[in-house]
Amino acid sequence: MEGVSKLLIEQQIVDVLEHANHRVQILRSNGFAKEADKEFATAILTALLLSNAYCSYQYLDQDTCIELSNLLGYTLAVYIATYRVRVDEELETLWTYLQSLWTQREVAVSIPS
Repeated sequence: MEGVSKLLIEQQIVDVLEHANHRVQILRSNGFAKEADKEFATAILTALLLSNAYCSYQYLDQDTCIELSNLLGYTLAVYIATYRVRVDEELETLWTYLQSLWTQREVAVSIPS
């Protein structure tokens, strides 16, 4: 069951991004590029929050949590830099908070038991 639930969790994260991508395509096709960029940045952040929630309840192992956080965090940073998405104060505060959580988790993992 553990492997199945991990696959379901990963699929849920992918679904968040795919659904956002669909909305982004609609927004862009109607001339709303800035809104589309913010929409997808928000979706990546939502996926990060979702993965962190699953990790905090230990539904995913620590290595998977770190890998997901690094991958999604890097994706968000590159997306914001590439598309020059204007990040508002709330998103920036949440981003900073998530980065502090990742730092704590990585430090905890690197300390031998």
